[in-house]
Amino acid sequence: MNAISNTRNGACLVVCGAVAVALLISVLGCTPPAAAQPEQVIRYNLTTEPKTLDPTRNSDLMAGYIINHCYEGLLRDSNGKLIPGIAQSWDVSADGKTYTFHLRDAKWSDGKPVTAKDFEYSWKRVLDPEVASTYAYIFYFIKNGEARYNGKATPEDVGVTAKDDKTLVVELENPTSFFPQLTAFMAYMPVRSDIVENDPEKWALSAKTYAGNGPYILKEYGAAGLVMEKNPNYWNVSAVKLPRIESSFINEASTELAAFENGDLNILENFPSAEMPRISKTKGFVAFPQIVTYFYTINTEKKPLDDVRVRKALALAVDRKALVEKVLQGVDIPAINVVAQGLLDSAGKDFSKTSGNFGMDPAGSAKPDEARKLLAGAGYPDGKDFPELTLLYNTSEAHKQHAEAVQEMWRRELGINVKLMNQEWQVFLESRKSGNYDIARGHWWGDYADPMTFLDMFTSDAGTNWPRWKNAEYDKLIAQSMSLSGKERDEAMYKANAIFMNDMPIVPLFYPTDDFVIPENVKGVERTSWSAFYFGNTVIE
Repeated sequence: MNAISNTRNGACLVVCGAVAVALLISVLGCTPPAAAQPEQVIRYNLTTEPKTLDPTRNSDLMAGYIINHCYEGLLRDSNGKLIPGIAQSWDVSADGKTYTFHLRDAKWSDGKPVTAKDFEYSWKRVLDPEVASTYAYIFYFIKNGEARYNGKATPEDVGVTAKDDKTLVVELENPTSFFPQLTAFMAYMPVRSDIVENDPEKWALSAKTYAGNGPYILKEYGAAGLVMEKNPNYWNVSAVKLPRIESSFINEASTELAAFENGDLNILENFPSAEMPRISKTKGFVAFPQIVTYFYTINTEKKPLDDVRVRKALALAVDRKALVEKVLQGVDIPAINVVAQGLLDSAGKDFSKTSGNFGMDPAGSAKPDEARKLLAGAGYPDGKDFPELTLLYNTSEAHKQHAEAVQEMWRRELGINVKLMNQEWQVFLESRKSGNYDIARGHWWGDYADPMTFLDMFTSDAGTNWPRWKNAEYDKLIAQSMSLSGKERDEAMYKANAIFMNDMPIVPLFYPTDDFVIPENVKGVERTSWSAFYFGNTVIE
């Protein structure tokens, strides 16, 4: 009761004092000072420094976030919807195989005009085998794209031609309904030949040489973070609201959480899993749906992982339901397919759900008895004589927690010991790409809204084929699907997916949601369909 009385008296004093101040202002003829406007700067953590900011060589979403602000493709992805970018209009031939893009008047950040030749140069650079772009395979839809990358065609044979400075003509191998989506993706964004050729390896690592054609320019770039500011030469600069973006490279989730709660970050993305029950109740918490699969990739070139029975045993011994509920403590979904949920076949059915379970429990529970039988059949009953393997992940509290949970499941259910090893992001990427690992963390964001965005990454020569898995029939079906449509295309993709999953070069774990806290005073945050933020229309109230 005393506490209530004191509170009421205190409130009375505050009100009376406020009235007195108001009367004094009125008598003196003064006006109270205007409330300070919040600083129009977004501070967002990227966790680690990207390996490259070159749109034609990057395959990392963190760098993709920067590229999405500093560059613009023919089209632009705005909250998953396509809007005109550098192309103000485009035409499609009757057979669906030729696109003609008409470019608007646009400039690079240094004032030079953006031309169709910039796009021709950039796309052909991705297909140059010497450049070794990870994303070369998503240019195979273009006429002679695959042949060029495999050294069987010249740059002149590739179906990309700058008819003049404002007209780009693109010929496809076959009608590809989702091709416009690709032109908004980061790998299809243009780079300048004069800048690239002057220093091919380092031009994208310095703010001084990083010329873009997008809404923002890279002003500062160092080991601790980077700064982007509104590009005065952007063709639509009047529509860009936020003047400045600052991004840090804080690796530890607990440190990011502390920075957010101290007001040093505007948006919270990475926080310890143990904090999920509390964070999920915070105002502004949002779980973005994603086209993403989180999995462990298995190096199929190493023994005993070259045995499909061992790979299946590893997959069946994982309790995905427990991983999601007890470790992640979020709204993620147990995964039993490499293809993420939410992508539809031509009949409108969810491709992932329609594909089948491939021996795994659709609810996510482990199948330990079947897993042990498979391991015994491979010559390792109860894990006896099974060699010690290493599970590699990039440095992160969350990835460590996932790995420790799966490590214990494999020990408990299979009787095998798996060591854990973490590496910094750039070292990890190189280890995984070069096959210098046994089992490694993997995840894939869909680049466009079609099941093929997951399936074509595992063809024999794809730069993203981390399991180093090869299957001639799989390659054939993926190639065939490129020239098919409707039910015939669906059939080819379903067959390919079944080959892959039944051979189990990966251990699917979960389909993650992207969990954030975006305070209510931060308005107008956008995301692409490939999960990159765009802050150009953001206002801080």
